[in-house]
Amino acid sequence: MKTQKPAAVLCAFALSFGLFGCSGGDGPDAAQDPASTQAVQAESGADAGTPDASPADAEPAEQEEPAGQEPAADEPKPAQDEEPANETPDGQDEAASVEPAGEPAEPAKPAEQEEGREMDRFYLHVNGQTLPVAAEGNSSSDALIALLAEGDVAVDAHDYGSFEKVGSLPQSLPTNDEQITTEPGDVILYQGNQITVYYGTNSWSLTRLGKVEGASAEELKQILGDGNVEIRLSLE
Repeated sequence: MKTQKPAAVLCAFALSFGLFGCSGGDGPDAAQDPASTQAVQAESGADAGTPDASPADAEPAEQEEPAGQEPAADEPKPAQDEEPANETPDGQDEAASVEPAGEPAEPAKPAEQEEGREMDRFYLHVNGQTLPVAAEGNSSSDALIALLAEGDVAVDAHDYGSFEKVGSLPQSLPTNDEQITTEPGDVILYQGNQITVYYGTNSWSLTRLGKVEGASAEELKQILGDGNVEIRLSLE
């Protein structure tokens, strides 16, 4: 009997896709044998390999959540740490940490009142008497006061012209010469390094340093005396 295996395989494939009917090897009008058809389909399944799994057997794909979607309402959100308001880092209230304003600072003392001294005057100490002198307020008297701020200055004075006592300073001072007529009590700078105390009058180009206060011409002449005398200048 002649084998018809290849034709049976083709017939099984045709039947599975519903293309056409299949007959035996005697021709297209031959009747199909059901038993042989099942055997051919089984054999063709073995030859063709394992068929693809049906859609019912495949596992459904997991659904992905769309991007940016908020978590469900029942999922608790992590609590955020918030610092309490109106508190300093150490936990103290800001209002409590503000220090009260201190007392206002004392105003700076003017230059004229340094260490309790009146810088607009100086003093002559002669024969046990103290004579206050009001400073002229020019650069010459300022320089003399600055010199006396470093310490007292002693001047060996002598009479000149029967109207003044004159002596040398330890250093020269700036001059502000002008033509003046002196009066008793005038304290004069002469040639930048000579200091004179007038008890009479004289006209010359001189620099006035100040004027003795509270003494008349007679009183001043009596205090200065005759001859040489030491005059000590100080700020007190």
